[in-house]
Amino acid sequence: MSISFVCINYNNNKITKDYILSVLSIKGNHQIEIIIIDNASISSDFNALISFIESLNLDFIKLIKSKINLGYFKGLNLGLKH
Repeated sequence: MSISFVCINYNNNKITKDYILSVLSIKGNHQIEIIIIDNASISSDFNALISFIESLNLDFIKLIKSKINLGYFKGLNLGLKH
């Protein structure tokens, strides 16, 4: 089974990091994909998230930066398109 997880980050990379670790802890025989939409966070928050994701060295985590804050549901829709 393949499962995609989509979430929004906006100036709170610590919660998003916890979210990623929580998804990674799920047990079972399935493929996962994690899609994170950054909703125009400040650069320090976005860069901290990039560093964390790069340190995991996992190719199934996608980080997409929106140039503008789309709001929660439009941000999720952007993630679903990917």
